[in-house]
Amino acid sequence: MTTITATLHNSKDVKLLQEVLNRFGIPYTVNEDTDAFPFTEADLKSFRDTQQAFKDGKTTAKDWIEVQKELDRAFR
Repeated sequence: MTTITATLHNSKDVKLLQEVLNRFGIPYTVNEDTDAFPFTEADLKSFRDTQQAFKDGKTTAKDWIEVQKELDRAFR
């Protein structure tokens, strides 16, 4: 048995590699680094500010399409 470890930073690469491994019938495990965090401090501050504004009733919830766009930008 041989173990190969690859570090992937793009979720699209993970999906592609999983597809290749599945096609070849190669068993694998995925371990996500829980210490890796894709958000900057500015992103986190913006999130906290938005959250507080929502709690204070100064803003309404975002439309799901807008949430998806933000998630796409964060995980590219």
